[in-house]
Amino acid sequence: MKEGRLHLVVFAAALAVLALHASRYLPFIADDALISLRYAQRLLEGHGLSWTDGERVEGYSNLLWVLAAAALGALGVELIAAVRILGMLGMGAAIAAVVWVHGPSRSARGSGARGGESGAGEGAEAMKTAAAPPADEPSFAARLQALVPPLGAALALALAGPIAVWAIGGLEQAFVAAFLAWALVLAYPLVDGDGERVLPAAVPLALLVLTRPDGPIFTAAIALAIVVCRGSGGLGTAARLIVLPFAAFVGQLGFRLSYYGEWVANTARAKVVFSLERLGQGLAYLGGGGLWLGGLVLLALGVLFVGRDQRVRRRALLLLLPLAFWLAYVAAVGGDIFPGRRHLVPAVVILALLGAEFLRWATSHRSPEVRLGGAALGLLALTIFAAAQWRDPHNHRAIHERWEWDGRVVGHLLRDAFSEKAPLLAVDPAGCLPFFSSLPSLDMLGLNDGFLAKNPPPGFGEGFLGHELGDGAYVLSRNPDLVVFCLPGGGSRPCFRSGRELIREPRFRREWSLLTFEAHAPHRFTAQIWVRKEGGGKLGIERGDRGIVIPGYFFATASAVSATLGPDGRIGAHLEPGRSGKSSLAVGAGSLVIEADASDPIELELRQAGRRIAAGAPPLQASVAEGELVITATSTTSHGAHLRELRLLPAAIPASTRARP
Repeated sequence: MKEGRLHLVVFAAALAVLALHASRYLPFIADDALISLRYAQRLLEGHGLSWTDGERVEGYSNLLWVLAAAALGALGVELIAAVRILGMLGMGAAIAAVVWVHGPSRSARGSGARGGESGAGEGAEAMKTAAAPPADEPSFAARLQALVPPLGAALALALAGPIAVWAIGGLEQAFVAAFLAWALVLAYPLVDGDGERVLPAAVPLALLVLTRPDGPIFTAAIALAIVVCRGSGGLGTAARLIVLPFAAFVGQLGFRLSYYGEWVANTARAKVVFSLERLGQGLAYLGGGGLWLGGLVLLALGVLFVGRDQRVRRRALLLLLPLAFWLAYVAAVGGDIFPGRRHLVPAVVILALLGAEFLRWATSHRSPEVRLGGAALGLLALTIFAAAQWRDPHNHRAIHERWEWDGRVVGHLLRDAFSEKAPLLAVDPAGCLPFFSSLPSLDMLGLNDGFLAKNPPPGFGEGFLGHELGDGAYVLSRNPDLVVFCLPGGGSRPCFRSGRELIREPRFRREWSLLTFEAHAPHRFTAQIWVRKEGGGKLGIERGDRGIVIPGYFFATASAVSATLGPDGRIGAHLEPGRSGKSSLAVGAGSLVIEADASDPIELELRQAGRRIAAGAPPLQASVAEGELVITATSTTSHGAHLRELRLLPAAIPASTRARP
């Protein structure tokens, strides 16, 4: 088998390992990935790059990723499947880069050192023995030796938790890994002195700039590495390299200014602040990551032992400068909160390339001891690395985090129940619920809200990254019809600033009711959601000259009764046999007739000031005083009843003319 085919086998094997590793984390999908998909979804629906109706806000930080997902969506691919496809393609492309750069022609051209550059005369001899083309076909042992660097680097990527998690996690790290890997390996000739063509490296760097706003960090670091390695002779090369990435940066900035009217993305306002607290969080993030990536770090540190091999040292500098720039940036912004150490994906790519350079130097060395020692170090490092990745708690979080899929259950229920009325949904989880419900939404954490991002609270930068913004009075002024605190399960106790301030507002406690909703597809899940009951909301009690209509779901005020979709697709309170639902409202004095729209017979009880004033099956007539009226509904059948609504009509209206107001 020719060497090129052996490298294809290495690539295929590493890709298979990655696929198997990534399957361990399925069906993990990050909530922020669903924010990006909300933008892609609305773009496909003709609403532009927007998160909700009204104000345009750039609540994504991965433009190219959103557009690529939308492109697959336009071809008929379901959007979550689309980002998983893109994820595997991106991570596969990163593996392809590390295999390609150590392929037969390139490894032969890059092995050893120039004469006199390797200590004690080793370089020239090494070059003769390892780089010079043999007269005969390479031996099987020589072929295997040539496979060590690409195999080590490819397996390092495939075994890395950050790579596997974000191959299926739905965010743009796969594009970051792919474009960074190819930019670096295509920049090798620029520091090796083997070429001056900057376009091959500039293209992936430009794509990296379009993928993330912090992508220019890598362009700057690579350009600096070229200058450091080649001195003043590299200035022109570096200048030409940055032209295309700079054009991509300017183009995106122009789009942002014209489309969103902002110089910076809303995500930067919502998350990025430089403070000592953030720096401490970032350093802790890097420290923990370095510990669990220790095996790969050990392999990469092998480049410290290459002596005076100028080619390896130049490539090491090309890799180390972007690594240092990126890690400094990650520390400054406070690290990250997601499973799988996603901000260390670039570090994993660079460490794998550094490890490959060490293995290439070691396996091409003239000394059998160095070759054996290099292979042993590579095997030991990868074994330690694989064991650590299997046990890393950050990776285990991706295995156990499934609440986004509860958001699918709740989101679909809200969509099916209320889409025609288009109520405003205020949420903390700004990905899953808005994406799956497709309802107009308000992000109470500010990532997709311009007002909250531009009006940070006191002490911003000292709390939980990405979860510090909030303003209860602002949220209340928006009059949301539905409010979900914390995770998709909601509840009475808020987790973040907007909710904590909102729950203290007397008006909120007066006009919103906490209701229990239950959905059953694709699995059973219960959520507690605040619904605007009074004050003219789209889902609340309807009052008119001809009477009052109480939607049935307002009887789902206790855990024993839940609001569900009935067989006819209408939402209401499901009254189990022997279980009662209760609702209350303010009424004026007079005589009322209470009618019910229910699937089966029910009984009603009316109470005022703690005294029962009427009871029986509807239609039920009662005389009420001005004040609060408490209505209890109970099923009278053995299989329960689905209560869709109650109508409170003035008794003077003839039954034949009674109608829903």
